[in-house]
Amino acid sequence: MGGIDVTVTSGGDSADLKVIPGESTHEIERPDGQLLERVQGRDYLILVSELTAGGITLPLQRHATVVEGADTHKVLSAGGDAHWKYTDPTKTVIRVHTKKAS
Repeated sequence: MGGIDVTVTSGGDSADLKVIPGESTHEIERPDGQLLERVQGRDYLILVSELTAGGITLPLQRHATVVEGADTHKVLSAGGDAHWKYTDPTKTVIRVHTKKAS
């Protein structure tokens, strides 16, 4: 898999992985439908086989970290969505939602 190098840490375990980076925007609305906040996040597509071979088990913990270069991203999601999910029916790739922590 092409992509960029990152270090994923979850539950005390760390793994150096290649991932495909992306971005997502979550819109949080008030009960009356008006936009309250728009949150930009960094997403990563990760092969489950690489993640588990690196010693990281699923489910990936909320507040796990993804270090990309000098930037640390916390595994979180906005708007009540799941912080990670499978992207395919065979469950070989997950999409992880993060927010920049530093």
